[in-house]
Amino acid sequence: MFGSARLFMAVDHHGSGRELLRIRSWSRPSLAGLSLMLFFSGLSFAAGLDKAWPVSMVLSATALLLAVRTVQECAATTAAFLTVVRDIERVEEKRDRETS
Repeated sequence: MFGSARLFMAVDHHGSGRELLRIRSWSRPSLAGLSLMLFFSGLSFAAGLDKAWPVSMVLSATALLLAVRTVQECAATTAAFLTVVRDIERVEEKRDRETS
């Protein structure tokens, strides 16, 4: 809901049954998550200007929790991609050992 990851993958054929797998991935925080963080940060700043410190602290904590959740979700999706890439590498190494 707050973060995801993108993956681009390309396969280059080099002949003699050899292929090069190119993988690129990056995290993408959601627009809704970023908007909510900005909204709560703005409210916290406004409450701080009014010297409403308890309200400012609660709003700051809410913005911080949203930021932490966004980072967690981006990290989890990136870790899932990395796990799959490592599995592909293991399968390819095993196949190379069997054909050698």
